[in-house]
Amino acid sequence: MRLFSRGIATLVAVAGAAALVVPPSPGSTGWQCVATPVQGQVVRAGPFVGQIVPRYDVVGGRFRLHVGIYRDRASGLSQKIPWFVPVKSGVGTDLTISFKRLAPLPLRRVTIRAQTGGDFPNGRVFPTAFVPPTPGCWRITFRSGAATGSLVALVSGDG
Repeated sequence: MRLFSRGIATLVAVAGAAALVVPPSPGSTGWQCVATPVQGQVVRAGPFVGQIVPRYDVVGGRFRLHVGIYRDRASGLSQKIPWFVPVKSGVGTDLTISFKRLAPLPLRRVTIRAQTGGDFPNGRVFPTAFVPPTPGCWRITFRSGAATGSLVALVSGDG
């Protein structure tokens, strides 16, 4: 039984995202979240492309958010992220974003909705303001019309 539960806990595969949740090893301080890699100033979730601020949204080359509404509380910088998606992906005019905390347990879920902020050449943009409630490793899933995508974010307690 120990081998079975260790095997299950060691890897939590996240569909479509290069993500991993690694449980604490003896003597460690906690779970490790291997979040979705970023590429310069963007992070991808299927056809959805978020424009991020690397100074605040990247740790070790991977996507990070902060608990609450602020990226930086002292300056008042919020976690607004515009998400761009091509029309050819089948995107609609409403966006549903589901958050599921993968670790630490217990699991938590949060859902938010956004309306399109307008069109850009060949696509739509959805401005969002993320407000993660607790630290951890979170899978974020985007759905609009026929377009879907997901990524994993490390949510840290600072901000």
